Amino acid sequence: MKTIKRYQFKDILTLMILSIFILLTFSACKKDSEFNNDEWVRKADFPEGISESQRAFVFNGKGYVLESNFLYYDPTSDEWHFLQKLPFDDDHKAYGFVFTINDKVYVGAGSVVNYSKDVWEYNPSTDSWTQKNDFPGSERIEMSYFTIGDKGYIVGGIDEYLNIEDSTVYSLKDVWEYDPSSDIWTRKTDFPGLARNDGVGFSMNEKGYIGIGKHYYTEGGLSKTMTLNDFWEYDPISDKWVQKADFPGEAGSSAVGVSLDGKAYVGSGFLGINDYSSEFWEYDTSKNEWTQLSDFSPYGRYGCFAFSIDNTIYLGGGRIEEDQEWNRQNGDTYFWSYTPK
Repeated sequence: MKTIKRYQFKDILTLMILSIFILLTFSACKKDSEFNNDEWVRKADFPEGISESQRAFVFNGKGYVLESNFLYYDPTSDEWHFLQKLPFDDDHKAYGFVFTINDKVYVGAGSVVNYSKDVWEYNPSTDSWTQKNDFPGSERIEMSYFTIGDKGYIVGGIDEYLNIEDSTVYSLKDVWEYDPSSDIWTRKTDFPGLARNDGVGFSMNEKGYIGIGKHYYTEGGLSKTMTLNDFWEYDPISDKWVQKADFPGEAGSSAVGVSLDGKAYVGSGFLGINDYSSEFWEYDTSKNEWTQLSDFSPYGRYGCFAFSIDNTIYLGGGRIEEDQEWNRQNGDTYFWSYTPK
């Protein structure tokens, strides 16, 4: 009898283990199938692996990403192609800005370790780089930025050297305009809302927009952080800001913002330790209204790159929720397209 009981116990244990394995496998497959729905379509994997807060831009129908290598995506063939090595440090422009103006591209500031203020011009036609005048403001990262006409604008950010004596850090609210024809930066009226960093920025209909992000400040001698959900519109002609409808979704930082056909799309973002957003929202400037769309994946993510080509949005890279082992192993290189209805 003892032998039979022992055998039955081992049998039950084996069945329990097998059941757990089947459940986990089914869950992973279910998540994988949810990725490829009618709205979000998986495209060719991003070949650079994990990519956090790298800069992206569009030129001549192709999407470019500044990573440890420099590469572009061709939506026609659904292929990634590598370009020449960048003339600056591999991670030098993470958290920096990028403007596409006329037939040139301008990148500057940023970095992962040592903040910078150098500016570079890229000519896609010749695949060549030329260094320009340094940004005259403080060295910084995580600024919001956008392009209006033939000028580029950056707003805020964070500067690690502002209060190096007591190791406190403050968000910035200064606004700068860059004119590539003269290679001159001009300081504009300061942003009237709370100083911020790590928000989103984009332009539509000759206006600039920034919103969400983080606000670093000091209270009682202690550094604190506030998550923001406000949104603002900038008119370069009057040099004035107007507050718009607040972002109604999961407000966070390191989100993506991209404009397409007179509307803006904002999604993903850092909400807290191992708590990332997978939401995706549409903003209609004519109505000043937000509409929630389908989540772009079953898992939250932050620090993605995004761009729009023709009538489609492309999103990839970023960091994902670390407790999701399956996605951590398989999702870092995933690259997606979304075509608004």
